[in-house]
Amino acid sequence: MQNVEIEKKYQITKEIYDAIVLYFEEKNQTYQLEKQNDIYFSPIHFPFLGGEIDNECLRIRVLEDKNILIYKKYIPATSKDPSHCIEHELEIKDIEKMKFILEDLRISEVLH
Repeated sequence: MQNVEIEKKYQITKEIYDAIVLYFEEKNQTYQLEKQNDIYFSPIHFPFLGGEIDNECLRIRVLEDKNILIYKKYIPATSKDPSHCIEHELEIKDIEKMKFILEDLRISEVLH
């Protein structure tokens, strides 16, 4: 069976965040905070963002210990399959060189 990642994002208050952390601590559950910065890119000839449906994204995710180039494409539900995302990830060492490569391919940084 293939692993499936389900991700939900919620905007919460600091009080709710503190309550969640306290819950994990009281249950002796481990958790790890992860800081990340996403840099989004889009082809000049076929923009990923700002269209009627933004179903593709290309980004560099900057984490504390690594950088990951990620391409993600949303596939809407059909009568046979539920909606899902195709996602490809590649760890990169040099963000600036990757930006130059993308720029040479006419893929521009659009959001940082």
